[in-house]
Amino acid sequence: MTDNGKVFTGRFGPHPAEVLFDRICREQGITHRLSGVRCPTTTGKIERFHKTLRAELLTGRRFDSLAHAQQVLDAWVDDYDTQRPHQAIAMAVRPGASSRRPPRRLRSRRSSHAGRSRWARPR
Repeated sequence: MTDNGKVFTGRFGPHPAEVLFDRICREQGITHRLSGVRCPTTTGKIERFHKTLRAELLTGRRFDSLAHAQQVLDAWVDDYDTQRPHQAIAMAVRPGASSRRPPRRLRSRRSSHAGRSRWARPR
């Protein structure tokens, strides 16, 4: 789910068109859902998660490879989900977090778009 920014969708412009993000989602079999128009609270939780992820894991860090980045991210998310207390639930650890299924791996797909690699999470 994303907001309705131009980088995520071209569905609402004067000439509706598929943008790169929509195309990558479609090609990877990912259903792209949009938040409601003028509903900024819809994406609040994921925005907060991204803020924490950037502050605690990504800022000032470089990864040697996609595999290394995936390994570090998986460990961080596992800790975030299973060990860490969360303000939203009175500083408790998420209930049932230890029974969550293992994360899916990113897969790569070479894109002819400007010769760059594109990465997406499989469905």
